[in-house]
Amino acid sequence: MFLGHSGFLARNFLPINGTSDITFADVLYNDRGDYNPSTGVFTCRISGTYWMYASIGHDPAFTKYNYCDIRVNGIVTISMFIPDSNGNNEAYDTASGSGAFHLNINDRVQVGTCGNPQNIFDQYNTHFSGVIIRPDA
Repeated sequence: MFLGHSGFLARNFLPINGTSDITFADVLYNDRGDYNPSTGVFTCRISGTYWMYASIGHDPAFTKYNYCDIRVNGIVTISMFIPDSNGNNEAYDTASGSGAFHLNINDRVQVGTCGNPQNIFDQYNTHFSGVIIRPDA
């Protein structure tokens, strides 16, 4: 018996002022509204196994490295890292991370603890998504 569904895809990052977290304002898909574009947080409504994915792009005009994490309930679970571009202005880089997570009702997933959120670039290569792959019985 299928107990429910949940999934989202959002892009067009925005740094959250005064924090190292980011949000994704352009929501392309948000089944049941479980992703909040104002906070950048996915809140689990159906316990089960989820696949979460995030990608960050890096502007080649900035030589400084960049990184962000996927966090579950504030705990870093997966890190994404882009090294220094060493002055190569054509080095558009993207880092991504994904994984399967068991989430309980009201667990929260977000992208954050970014090292240099002002250097994140590309509204199409920087995105966050998730989908339930197996609800709990």
